[in-house]
Amino acid sequence: YDNNAPGNLVASLPRRKMGFAGRLSYDYDNRYMFEVNAGYNGSENFAKGHKWGFFPSVAVGWNVSQENFFEPLKDVISNLKLRASYGLVGNDQLLDSSGGLIRFIYMSDITLQSENAGFTTGDKQQITLNGPVYTRYQNNDLTWEVGEKLNVGFDMQLFNSLNVTVDAFREIRRDIFQQRYSIPNYLGTASTAVYGNLAKVKNYGFDLSLDYGKQINKDLAIQFKGTFTFARNEILEYDEAPGVRPSLSNIGKKLNTIYGYVTDGLYIDQADIANSPSSTLGNIAIAPGDIKYVDQPDRDGVYDGKITSDDRVAMGYPTVPEIVYGFGPSISYKNWDFSFFFQGVANTSLMMSGFAPFGTQ
Repeated sequence: YDNNAPGNLVASLPRRKMGFAGRLSYDYDNRYMFEVNAGYNGSENFAKGHKWGFFPSVAVGWNVSQENFFEPLKDVISNLKLRASYGLVGNDQLLDSSGGLIRFIYMSDITLQSENAGFTTGDKQQITLNGPVYTRYQNNDLTWEVGEKLNVGFDMQLFNSLNVTVDAFREIRRDIFQQRYSIPNYLGTASTAVYGNLAKVKNYGFDLSLDYGKQINKDLAIQFKGTFTFARNEILEYDEAPGVRPSLSNIGKKLNTIYGYVTDGLYIDQADIANSPSSTLGNIAIAPGDIKYVDQPDRDGVYDGKITSDDRVAMGYPTVPEIVYGFGPSISYKNWDFSFFFQGVANTSLMMSGFAPFGTQ
C-alpha cells in the first residue's frame, strides 16, 4: 500500500488478497507425465459471495522416444516428446485509462465537491454548484475475469543436432471487466461509469523455436537459433452503444485496432465540393485540393450525407505486432566467440501522427 498518499484514502489502505494452491505430479519411467494444479484465490475487489475463484489446470506429457518401438528411429529422431495442457486463470485487476489500478471496483464512488453538480431552474437557466456527484455506480455482481487456456506442442531433436519446439495455443478470456456503454445518457447515468463482466476475447497462435548446434572439431563449434511467434485475437463480445455503425463496432475486430477515414482522392473544384457529402472534420471550410473522405452507411445501410467521426473504419493491422521473429548464429573458435541476433516484427500498423514531421511532438 501507499503511505505517501494522504489525499487518497483508498490508495493508503493495505491491500488484501488470499490464496490456496495445490499441485500433484506423476512421472512413470520418464515416459508418462501427469500434473494437476489448482488455485483458490480471494480478492478485495469483489463483494461478498463473489470474492473467491477456483482455477484448476491439468497437463500431460508423453516421452515417445523412450518407448521400445521407437528405438529404430533414434538415428534420425533423437528425441520426441508430446505434451498438452488445459486450465483456467483468473484476473481481479481493473486498470483505468491511465494504467492505474481501480480498487474496490464493485463499490460506488462519489465525488463530494464536484463542479458538475448543476441543475436547471427554468427555461435555459442552469445553476452550477460544488456538490456530491456519482462517478461510479455500485455493482455487487462483479467477479473474476476468467481465461480458459489450451496448449498443445512437441519437442523434437533430429540427428542429435537440431532441436525443434512447436507450441499451438488458444485462450478464451470471458467476463472481462468493461464499462457499460449500452445505457443511454437520458436514463440519468450521464458520465457516471457502470462496470460489469461484459466482454469476451479469443486469442490464438503458435510458437516455433529452432536450435542447431554442431561441434565441428575440438576448436570450432557453431550454433544457430531461430524463433517465430504468431498471435492473433478477436473480440467476441463487447457492450456497445445501441445503433453503433458496423464499421465502428468492436465485435469481430482485433484489440488495439486503428480507426481512420477512407479517402476518395482530392476535391477538384467548388462543384465537386457542392456535390459531395459535407464535412465537419476540423471545423474548417473545405477548399479544392483538400482530401475527400468517404461517407459510410449506418446499420440500416443509409448514408447521412455528412462526414463525421462516425465515418471511421478499422484500418491495417493492430498496433501490437501479430508476428515476432528472430534468428542468428553463434561461432566459437578456441578462446574466441562471435554471435549476433536479428529480431523483427510484422503484421502491425502505426498511425503516423503526433510526431515530427507528422505533427507536433
